[in-house]
Parts: sequence; structure tokens; C-alpha cells
Amino acid sequence: MTTFTLSAPPIQYTPKKNLEGVFIDNTSRFSVLDFTGVGIKCPCCSKSKKIHRHKYSFKHQHCNTKKHQQFLKSYKEPEENEETNVFSDSLLREQLQKQLKENKAYKIQVRQKEEAFQLEKQRNKTLEHKNNEMKQELKQSEECSTRLTREIQKLKLEVEKQKQKNKEYVEKTKKYDKIAKELINIAGYEFDE
Repeated sequence: MTTFTLSAPPIQYTPKKNLEGVFIDNTSRFSVLDFTGVGIKCPCCSKSKKIHRHKYSFKHQHCNTKKHQQFLKSYKEPEENEETNVFSDSLLREQLQKQLKENKAYKIQVRQKEEAFQLEKQRNKTLEHKNNEMKQELKQSEECSTRLTREIQKLKLEVEKQKQKNKEYVEKTKKYDKIAKELINIAGYEFDE
């Protein structure tokens, strides 16, 4: 999953005019939190992406470089006045806040969908497990049914054999009865039925 993070752009550094109309460095309007938070970007480093995160090193090292000193000498006030910059900064902050809220809402939606997906995944695993158990039970039932069918067929064969033997016994018994009656008649006795 790709995550997006929104962050505020760094604060653009601008020098201040002194009473003689000369531009000088003035870092007192920036707090330490401005540096450690979003950072400060100096226009003299326009080609680099350097963002200053330490107020002390910015004031005592960066501001004393030749490049920065040349920047101060050639600096001209922008055509926009400060009120416009403040307005545009507040507008940007409002837009950023709105985007952060939207991002938070999207994160919540994504988290809810992920939770629903995980729940569905768990349900599918449970159903798959139950399905496998049922397949095993069905297989066992089929094996048992096959075994019972074979045993029933064996019993039927035995019953048929037993019937055949009984039939033979009945026929032999009839023959023996007939022979016994003849012997009783030969002996001179009568047989009462």
C-alpha cells in the first residue's frame, strides 16, 4: 500500500531593511521551532535544495558566506507587499489544513477497508477450513459406505448359500421321512400323521 504524507513547505527567508534603507539579516523573527519544524530556505541557495534546520548555524555560518553577502547587496524588495504574503501564507496554511484533514479521512477509509478485507480474509479461511473438514467427513462417509456395501453383498451371498443349504436339508429331510415311513411299513407298523 502506498502512503502519502503532506508537509508544509519551508519558510522563505527575506532580509529586512534597516533605517538607512540597506537590507540586513534579521533572524529574530524566526523561532527555533520554525527551523526545526518546516525549516528555512534562503533564496541565495536557489539552485540547491538546502533547507536550514538550525537557527545558530544559519545566523553565524550561512549568513556570513560570500554568496549570501552578495545576495544581500543585490536584493530588491518584491513587488508584492507583506500583507499579500501574509494572506497567501494563511491561504496556503488553510489549504494545507484542508488537505491534511482529507488525507486523514482517506487514511481512515483505507484502514476501515483494510480491516474489512482482513475480516473477510479470516472468514474465507474459516470457511475453507470447514469445507476441508466436510470434504474429509464426506470422504470417510463414502469409504464407510463402500465398505458397508461390500459387507452387505457378502452377507447376501452367505444368505443365498444358507438358503440353498436349507433347501437341500429340506429335500434330504423329505427323503429321510419317506425312507423312515417305508421302513416302519416294512416292520409292520403303521405311521400316524
